[in-house]
Amino acid sequence: MVGSLGSGNIGVALNLYYLFGFPLNALSAYVVLRKLRVSTILSFAGGFIFTILPFHFERLGHLFYNWYFSAPVFIWYAFKIYRGEFTTNADKPRSRIGYIKTTLTLLGKVCITVFRSAGLLLPARCGVENL
Repeated sequence: MVGSLGSGNIGVALNLYYLFGFPLNALSAYVVLRKLRVSTILSFAGGFIFTILPFHFERLGHLFYNWYFSAPVFIWYAFKIYRGEFTTNADKPRSRIGYIKTTLTLLGKVCITVFRSAGLLLPARCGVENL
């Protein structure tokens, strides 16, 4: 793991992973509050409060829940969409090549998902324990 910083100890890696979640959550909340034109001091306080929410401490059994720094980013995009500031390419006419690229991309993602699912599920059903 990258978090072990070369120590090779899984405990160190998990602790660092958990601890790095705090500043990342605070930083993302601070940046989003600044983007929403909140003062610097209130943004700092909001980021600090956001990172010490009980949610962070109650989810020790599932470490991926501790990295919720994307939540403020989603809120920022929601405000941009609500204000009408979020622009998309939906207004522009698409060419035939654009439709072909989109279709092939989606088809490729579906195929990859199906094959990965089959690769994960089939060995378990056939009684294979270790691959």
